[in-house]
Amino acid sequence: MNVVAVGQVVTSKSSVYQVGDLVMGMLRWIAYAVHDEAPTDGGPPLTKLDPMPGFSLSVYLGAFGWPGLTAYFGLHDILKFRKSESIVVAVGNMVVQYAKNVISAGKVVAIAGSKEKCEWLKTIGADIAVNYEVADFKQQLNAATDGFVDAYFDNVGLTPSPAYNYLDETRFPNYSQIITSRLNLQGFIVLDNMPRFPEGMAALTTAVKERKLVIKDEETLVRTTFEEIPKTWGMLFEGGNTGKLITQVGELD
Repeated sequence: MNVVAVGQVVTSKSSVYQVGDLVMGMLRWIAYAVHDEAPTDGGPPLTKLDPMPGFSLSVYLGAFGWPGLTAYFGLHDILKFRKSESIVVAVGNMVVQYAKNVISAGKVVAIAGSKEKCEWLKTIGADIAVNYEVADFKQQLNAATDGFVDAYFDNVGLTPSPAYNYLDETRFPNYSQIITSRLNLQGFIVLDNMPRFPEGMAALTTAVKERKLVIKDEETLVRTTFEEIPKTWGMLFEGGNTGKLITQVGELD
């Protein structure tokens, strides 16, 4: 099974990747993975890492990895989000932080699945945080977005939960509102921007150095074994993680 991971080159016939290099990319749930310098299956190449002093390698799967890059490209390229605009973020602390602390959003409304996560989001940039598990979620969200907002960033996908609109067999339930409000809906995958990953990682690194992004509590790192991975990932559905859930198997030299 493929997985986004950080690994270390232990042997190489490549002029690009040397023994000892730290890399991030699509690897596999195995102890040792063989990867072509230029993948022939259309997959993305590995990204060489230059670790920042004082930070664990796991940040390249969180703040500096796909969650951070999704926030960067989603806000800049897809939403074209600008200073003083307002936004609702359905799960995604990097989007919350980047919108508020880097772009200087006028108002950020965050959606999360527990009281504790909502309180945490307010400490890192959210002006308002709404818990989608409470009975009056819709009323709270309506109050938080009174007068409408400029953008909505959904990190979790359409689902029948009360937090989001959902598809029935034929249409969006609120399709007419999409038309009359002249809304633009666009999906994207962070891999679309793979050639620009260095640009995004540089911007995120600068934001961290300027203390505009907080990554201390942005992830939950769990050291485990291959056999325990299904149990570990169950935390995603139990609210046991804060930010990105990262699994570590093995140690780097």
